[in-house]
Amino acid sequence: MLSFLKEVSEQACDMVSHERFYLTELNESKTFSVADDYVRWVNGKDDVLVFCRFPFVYNAQCKAELLNLDANLQMQTAVHQAQCETIQSFFAGTQLIETPVLLIRVSRDNLLRDTLDEVVRYCMEQQHERVFKKPLRVEFVGEEGQDAGGVKKEFFLLLMRQLLNPDFGMFTVYEETKITWFLENSMEELQFFHLVGIICGLAIYNSVLLHTNFPVAIYKKLLARTPELEDLIEIQPSLGMNLRSLLEYQEEDFEATFNLSFQISRMYFGKLHTIDLVPDGANKPVTKATRHDYVNAYVDYLLNKSIARQFDAFSNGFRTVCGGPVLDLFHPAELQAMVSGCPIYNLSDLEEVTEYKNGYHRDHVTVRNFWQVVHELGEGLKKKFLIFLTGCDRIPVTGLHSIRVYCVLD
Repeated sequence: MLSFLKEVSEQACDMVSHERFYLTELNESKTFSVADDYVRWVNGKDDVLVFCRFPFVYNAQCKAELLNLDANLQMQTAVHQAQCETIQSFFAGTQLIETPVLLIRVSRDNLLRDTLDEVVRYCMEQQHERVFKKPLRVEFVGEEGQDAGGVKKEFFLLLMRQLLNPDFGMFTVYEETKITWFLENSMEELQFFHLVGIICGLAIYNSVLLHTNFPVAIYKKLLARTPELEDLIEIQPSLGMNLRSLLEYQEEDFEATFNLSFQISRMYFGKLHTIDLVPDGANKPVTKATRHDYVNAYVDYLLNKSIARQFDAFSNGFRTVCGGPVLDLFHPAELQAMVSGCPIYNLSDLEEVTEYKNGYHRDHVTVRNFWQVVHELGEGLKKKFLIFLTGCDRIPVTGLHSIRVYCVLD
């Protein structure tokens, strides 16, 4: 039965929400252990029912737990291997000390170049894939203090702000939707796209939300799924709806009305360029019979072919850190929520999990006034407050309960 439902969930993904297949009783069970199911799945147990083989039944929170379990296991393995190699090198007389963390040391004045240099240095190591599995620690040159989480969040926030800035020439932000997408014909080196992929992977791997606005199409591509017209509508609604209108047009004067060929025009660096969607596209008119082919080719060009080099570099970087079978358990929308979080609704849960120290307590007059102000903030100011607090204006897929907040009387 579950095998049949798995096939249905994959084939009906565009008609029925993936959330309709969640098994609520399983996800909210107090006796069922996601960790035990993960262990059975990893060990290849065939004599018992393993729900990880039917991931559509798990909600995003359970899949986040699976990903965290897998990340923690790989981190422990990487740390153990580093310790073993350090001990072996000591007895071999080489005294090579391998750190148990992925240490990235950068300066604020040269954040992007320093980060790239650090990543390139690690990529050149013989077992670089294992290196990226270590727990991440970030240090800003000239600044004291331990990275207990806040430094990492600030690092990701500042770095992604630079990398995703349209002025940098790697990504563009569509005014209509504020969505970030790869810049066609970008002149930037592919290593920077590889870096963005690694940074996104490290963020997931180290449970840090990124302040990004990537569309679902990117996560579809990361999961080897094909973007479709609906994905283009999310990114460029006007263009996407125009293409949909071609498919819905019922009159017989299609060619006379639209006068299209399998050739499109795109503006690159202030110059208009023509692109054939098929060989000799300029001489192939779009007819009522071929309009689906035209729309599919148009979408394929915009979301795949025109950015293939950039995306492949990005994907390789992402998979360097975050590849593996657990990632493939996710639906694209769930993976999107893992990277950039979920929209906020209210901050009551945040108030509930906040801990107080050094004289402050829940009923302190200052604390009560503080939360009263926070709850009265508008949506925009609540997002800014979350960015200040966590580095992102959205909440983890596991909810506000997973954020550790301390209110300390200084």
